[in-house]
Amino acid sequence: MRLRAAFSDLNLNGRTPPRVQPRLGDWGPELVPSTGQKRRMRIWVGLVLLGAMLAIFGLGWYVYHAMTGSWGFGIDKNTGFLAPHALVTAVAVLLA
Repeated sequence: MRLRAAFSDLNLNGRTPPRVQPRLGDWGPELVPSTGQKRRMRIWVGLVLLGAMLAIFGLGWYVYHAMTGSWGFGIDKNTGFLAPHALVTAVAVLLA
């Protein structure tokens, strides 16, 4: 999907009756956000939602680590790909 298609047709008046459309001033609608402001707000909302999801994930990962003592994802002191003895074993196998 093209980026322009995501921001197309931001005219919110559409087929609404004139009594509910915003008042028009000399240079356009009064107290109505411009198309550029709407576009920027859509981008900001997406970034804020992404940040909120990352914060919730980080908090959950922290609570999991605090309760279990394990970092999760196979990252642990004794097991997993990044464990010290696993790295030593892998190096020993490669050198042998």
